Amino acid sequence: MESTQGEPAQPYSGVMSGDLPDLSSTRLDHYLIERKLGEGGMGAVYLAQDEVLGRQVVIKVMRPELSTQEQFRQRFLREAKAALAFAHTNAIATHSCQVSAEGFLYLVQDYSPGEPLDKVLSREGRFPPERAFDFVRQVLCALREAHGQGILHRDLKPANLLLEIDRAGRDHVKVCDFGLAKLLDEQDGGELTGQHSVLGTPAYMAPEQASGSAADERSDLYQVGVILYEFLVGVRPFAGSTQELLFKQIMAAPPPLDPSFSAGVRQVVARALAKKPADRYASASAFLAAIEELGLDMQGHGIDTARMRRKMKISDLELQAMTSLAEPLRVDNVPSSAPALPPTVGLLPERVARVLALGAIALGVFRGGQVLLAS
Repeated sequence: MESTQGEPAQPYSGVMSGDLPDLSSTRLDHYLIERKLGEGGMGAVYLAQDEVLGRQVVIKVMRPELSTQEQFRQRFLREAKAALAFAHTNAIATHSCQVSAEGFLYLVQDYSPGEPLDKVLSREGRFPPERAFDFVRQVLCALREAHGQGILHRDLKPANLLLEIDRAGRDHVKVCDFGLAKLLDEQDGGELTGQHSVLGTPAYMAPEQASGSAADERSDLYQVGVILYEFLVGVRPFAGSTQELLFKQIMAAPPPLDPSFSAGVRQVVARALAKKPADRYASASAFLAAIEELGLDMQGHGIDTARMRRKMKISDLELQAMTSLAEPLRVDNVPSSAPALPPTVGLLPERVARVLALGAIALGVFRGGQVLLAS
């Protein structure tokens, strides 16, 4: 296989040092690295080709000074195993964590063609409440599953949310980097982050994170509240330098939403942004229930696949097949051989049609590959 520069790709032959090398157009085990996508505090992110499975993947390579520390290596592998066990339709999947022959620690994750929501927001301006809450609802569905497995995110922000468009033309959000922020934050001795320093993005950081206290599930929910505020208003609750932001997160009340927003919307945002964790939503499920009570006509995925998978005791692959079959189903397209529907039914909402389809498929009501709805 040729590299992007037209020359055969070679294994990386440099020396591990404190500087992060550019691995573009080299080979890391059986992955052909095509190009660098970005670089951050923990390392670099690359687009690569999996030469075994023939697919594009994202590879996140840890910085050499992290990779050479045995305690970090052990913690990295332990946390990465948790990420491997976590799967949700609204999260980027991690497929493997490895140590290369050259000594690099790296993660292999799904490649998503989605656009980061910070860029979408910058281009389109603030979102209508229905769309803003739909984005947040999808993030909370992923958080509910992650928190149930003891996984925190701790660095939620629009830049870590990728917006894809599904086959039905609807918004589908995927969360990046579950559990990875915890690695750097727990590094012994504070050598990488500095003694008594805090890790995260100050503009989205929960007050307890900003003060250096321990984070929990409610810290993630505060960050979701900041994201929701930004989606609705178009700007973040607080602005300023790093130190100013940390102070405001701890001490200042966010500017209230405009009265043009409903009282219910204002109440949900205010509770999500409460300074004390005990005053926030206790869980992602509670946050989701509050959103549901608003009665907004959200256009995203109306089916919580993680919950359905557990209840029906089926695999991700089986559920994916079921939902793909359900996508095109509309009541006005029911085969002529199906029993007639009552004349008052008419065209059901798409969300109801999909639920009916999934129920029919789960019960095995198939005839010639078609789903028949009984009256």
